[in-house]
Amino acid sequence: ELALRESEARYRLLVDNAEDVIWTVDLEGRFTFVNPAVEYQLGYRPEEVIGQRFDRWLTPASAAAAMQRFAAAAMQVMAGQRPEIPQFEGEQIRKDGTQISTHTVAVPLLDEAGRPAAFQGITRNVTERQRLAAAVRESERKYRDLYDNSPDMYAVGHLWDETILDCNQTLARTLGYSRDELIGRPAASLFGPG
Repeated sequence: ELALRESEARYRLLVDNAEDVIWTVDLEGRFTFVNPAVEYQLGYRPEEVIGQRFDRWLTPASAAAAMQRFAAAAMQVMAGQRPEIPQFEGEQIRKDGTQISTHTVAVPLLDEAGRPAAFQGITRNVTERQRLAAAVRESERKYRDLYDNSPDMYAVGHLWDETILDCNQTLARTLGYSRDELIGRPAASLFGPG
């Protein structure tokens, strides 16, 4: 019994100090447990969340996606199949009205008869990760635009066989080829014996 209490204390310490929201909802979608991270992530204290439906804090599209995935997992369990773990990214609404992007992973909890009784999951705020990914995509787009539209000819290739891996539009137009026709060709084949 001491080992069980120690294990529970370690589990509680881990859950209470996690940055991700760890939660359990019943089959009606009402929170039966939520860790303190919900206050950091959404601005609500755990006691404000317990008993409330999970979709209250989701945008309509995110709520529909979550319900669809939970229902599919429950149906798989009822059909005797191993359920696909519901995972999805969505938008949640904070207490102050702002939205955050989140990634959620959930698993069905089964009763003694093997039927779904609840869902338990973890929800992580991925807003910053998505913002950084968008910034990288925008930077790559700008670089590609500069590269493609430069008045100078550029090519990237292997040193050992001089195969063209990429080139800009200026080089392709100047040589009378499309970019696709140049990629993969040895550079020497474009200029003849030299």
